[in-house]
Amino acid sequence: MKVQKQNFSFQPNRYEIWMKGQMVGSGQTTSLIVAKVAYHDGDEKMEILFDSPSLNKELAFQNIFDEFLTSRDRLQLVTIPNQTNVQNMGIEMFKMNIGATRNQKAFDNNEPYCCNLFLQNGTIGKITFSYSNPEKLVEFYNDALINYSNQKVDDLFYGMRNDFQKFRKKTLNLPLTMRFSCDVYDINNNKIINNEKGHFHLEAEEVILKTYDESGDYIRFYDNDGKLYCQYVVMGGQTIVHQEVGTLDINSKGLPSVNLKYTKGE
Repeated sequence: MKVQKQNFSFQPNRYEIWMKGQMVGSGQTTSLIVAKVAYHDGDEKMEILFDSPSLNKELAFQNIFDEFLTSRDRLQLVTIPNQTNVQNMGIEMFKMNIGATRNQKAFDNNEPYCCNLFLQNGTIGKITFSYSNPEKLVEFYNDALINYSNQKVDDLFYGMRNDFQKFRKKTLNLPLTMRFSCDVYDINNNKIINNEKGHFHLEAEEVILKTYDESGDYIRFYDNDGKLYCQYVVMGGQTIVHQEVGTLDINSKGLPSVNLKYTKGE
């Protein structure tokens, strides 16, 4: 849902950089993240400024977002072009859910398409930026504003009691260059996806199995209120399965033999 654009700022004390499910960089930073309402070509936008010579190669000095949205556990600033210079599952999911926010945009490698704001007790404790060229996630924290003793922080920072993160932790051990078959069962042990085959792609907020044929089908695994959900999208963007996962059985196609079993609650 769209919300009124408004100014804000965030003072982080550290950052993390994630690619393909692995942390590839981290460190300290005190560079202020400033957001303000601005007008570009007569349209109201959100502008995020980040002045950090050591990190501007990761996050540009000026970042323009078209819309300000609310989601289940976060606020989001997004730019979703109808035509762009990269293929990205996150952008395609936004296009399916809210539509494009502009006709076209070519992203540089330090330009994010999405900014997530995570609040605890009404205060921003974490800001993340999602990129498409290449796909990566840059996270900024202010640990002084985060109450880590509060169990609700798991909703904010994906604690390991979260079903999705339990599953994602298991997938970190998969050799991602291999092909896998995947059977998915719902919480009543009914098989809802049968023997779909493809390669896994790991992100901080979702795990995707992309088929290796020309169909473009994929299965997206993600967090929904602490539960592991799957969305099975087939040719043409049609969703044919979208529900909570009870059990997953994943097996490699070829050698070495690799098996991953996930069961809700274990």
